[in-house]
Amino acid sequence: EMIIPNPVAAPRMVNGDKLLHALAFFVLTLLTDMSFPPVRLLVQKLLFLVSFGVFIECVQAYLPWRSADASDFLADCIGIACYLVPALLSRLVALLHES
Repeated sequence: EMIIPNPVAAPRMVNGDKLLHALAFFVLTLLTDMSFPPVRLLVQKLLFLVSFGVFIECVQAYLPWRSADASDFLADCIGIACYLVPALLSRLVALLHES
């Protein structure tokens, strides 16, 4: 027996899962960049974040209630790029402005 007689379903967003993947990896990239700020570590940061995205999808392939999805990985990469492109451009502009 339900406590709420006519529960209202939460609104569903089209591709909401992909948006959440991109947002999560945007935040992970921000935190990684803040934790290891030198630009010389860019390749290592990218390898870590991309590898983490691949790892998550591989794990999900073995979970019965989840599934691996290449588009989730693509959303992860988009989230990484959405942070890194403006961050690197702003650093470049600051560097050019100094000289």
